[in-house]
Amino acid sequence: MKPITEKIQYKEASTVYAATHTTPFFEYPLHQHIEIELILCKKASGTLYIGNHIESYTAGDIFLIGSNVPHYFIKSKNKKSATAVVVQFNTGLLGDTFNNLNECKPINNLFKKATLGIKINNDDNKKIIKKLIGRILAEKGLKRLIHLLECLDYIAKIKNQPTLTSELLISINNNNPSRIETVY
Repeated sequence: MKPITEKIQYKEASTVYAATHTTPFFEYPLHQHIEIELILCKKASGTLYIGNHIESYTAGDIFLIGSNVPHYFIKSKNKKSATAVVVQFNTGLLGDTFNNLNECKPINNLFKKATLGIKINNDDNKKIIKKLIGRILAEKGLKRLIHLLECLDYIAKIKNQPTLTSELLISINNNNPSRIETVY
């Protein structure tokens, strides 16, 4: 199955998309997007596909999915709805000059690692990251960006954080755009 390419619609000329989604299903089928995605499953459980990795997910799980990584959340049939906080952003949001600073090396390494998918496993780390995601969601403008950087810096400093997929799977084919790309 080939993933569709999702185009993220940023609001208010923002470089960071952050929203809480409550839906009867996770509506997006297998998809990918250029943006990195930080997902906090608040009220949800089911099966997750990230690249070539499959596992169960439940409320409280946090995932960081890299740029162009195919992924798909399938909600359990016994649950009436699902709620997740989604934060999406482009790796180049601050430009090459900022990204090349020594202080940004841990975050840039995190972006590379996220191409294999990351799940936050430690409960103490989850508590801190949930608070940081809440701050991202609550703010707009520069404060939202600052809280995102704070959150990414925290995740980047977690020791021995395992990845989910065993290989990098990027299936974007810009030579043959999908129907959804044509519509956009």
